[in-house]
Amino acid sequence: DGMMTMGEWVCDAYGGIMTYQLTQSFFVSQMGFFTDMFRYTFPEFGLVDMVYPKNVLMRPMQFAAREEILATCFGNDSYFWLYHIGEDINYFKDERSLKMIQEVNALNKIKKQSFADYRYVDTDGISFDESVAHIRRYNLDKCALLKVYRFTNADTEVTLAENIKKAIAITCDNKKVSLRVKKNKVHLPQNKVCLLLLKLN
Repeated sequence: DGMMTMGEWVCDAYGGIMTYQLTQSFFVSQMGFFTDMFRYTFPEFGLVDMVYPKNVLMRPMQFAAREEILATCFGNDSYFWLYHIGEDINYFKDERSLKMIQEVNALNKIKKQSFADYRYVDTDGISFDESVAHIRRYNLDKCALLKVYRFTNADTEVTLAENIKKAIAITCDNKKVSLRVKKNKVHLPQNKVCLLLLKLN
């Protein structure tokens, strides 16, 4: 009670006895993220990843991928390890990143409270334009929950392997908006981040 354990780097051998594992995706961001694969294989393990603001002097080359890291963390339910160290790393000097952290945290809280039983399945059964958005899927019975992080405002949609009966977008302030559905396709809302709750046939 009130205690936790956390290890650096992820490992299946001891993940089951750790509360969280620190993944440090920025070290391998140029080679592709592995946390989605690890989450798919071990959905019950707690993951934490480092997220930095824009004005970083330490390890500057890695942070070209900081938005991709944030999107990946959001998509696979990783918790954030936020650095906030004086003048070097300071979220108050990067208001855009701070706003995104707050919105993503709000959606993660909604998911934890209302959709905790949904199981992570990565991109199984969905297709979308990866240059426009980062989308990951969670399943429970005849429902799918999509976590959407937009990179651009381009007009786009996501296609499912199944037909969609109903689609609802959930925003960071917990507002719910019905979306137009066309068989197995749903148009993405313009929100930077949102949850899509889909009732399937």
